[in-house]
Amino acid sequence: MGRWGYGRWFMVDGSWEMATMHFAFSTLHWRTARDPMRKPRNQEEARNALSWPLGFLMILAVLGVPGVLAVNAYSQPRLTLSDDAWDLGQVNQGPTLTKEIKVDNAGDEPLEVAAVESSCPTCLAGQMESKTIPPTGRAKLVLKFFSANVEGKQAKHVTLRTNDPGQPEKKIAVTGEVKKAPRPRIKLEPDTWDVGLAGPGEVRAITLTVRNEGDAPLRITGLTPSGGVGVDAPEFSEIPPGGKGDIKMDYTAGQKTGLVKEHLLLESTDPASPTKVVAVTGYM
Repeated sequence: MGRWGYGRWFMVDGSWEMATMHFAFSTLHWRTARDPMRKPRNQEEARNALSWPLGFLMILAVLGVPGVLAVNAYSQPRLTLSDDAWDLGQVNQGPTLTKEIKVDNAGDEPLEVAAVESSCPTCLAGQMESKTIPPTGRAKLVLKFFSANVEGKQAKHVTLRTNDPGQPEKKIAVTGEVKKAPRPRIKLEPDTWDVGLAGPGEVRAITLTVRNEGDAPLRITGLTPSGGVGVDAPEFSEIPPGGKGDIKMDYTAGQKTGLVKEHLLLESTDPASPTKVVAVTGYM
């Protein structure tokens, strides 16, 4: 590097700029060391004495500042991924799929992941293990694809927003095809019940029809009525596609006057709507 320490911050690769600066420092040191208190003998010598500091400042301005900028220009984070695409292939509708991607920082400044954004919030999600990755460090990005919420060909993506100046937005493509799975689909008739005006102890009754509008058998797995509602266990074990079944409900009015706010909670094997609520309303 040379024996003068002044120029080390301006050296890029040992170029001639360093040699020039060393020469300037050496000469300036020699001139001032001879006799720092001696006055110039004439006007020409005074001009020469002044020209050296000015020349030194010009060297700093021309050579030193670009050197510092050149060094700083290479000090930045750099994002690299183990995979920038996820091919689901052909999958059946229903399960949740998971993939881990390694996120590396190949730069020399910390990498900040400001956000992980999904083009399909209901079917695709991503979560970083850590939002700050040190130089040469690594963190995991966990992607989850919820196939139950989609069907057919898929072309989604996740976007990483980072402080990498070279790629502030990095997209990870998620493609594949989700094959629709046969499933039941429940429909209730009616889905609410207005008992009207009921006197104390008065009983109202209704038949609740459960239809299966799906393409797989439907089973009722639970019936939970609130305090004033009664229900008979259904006589069917399951409802075939396109079929229906009946459930008998009743309501017994209490002694307290006011609005009726009761319900029946019904659970089934419909994956899209496993719980249905039949609201019971009226006035006593």
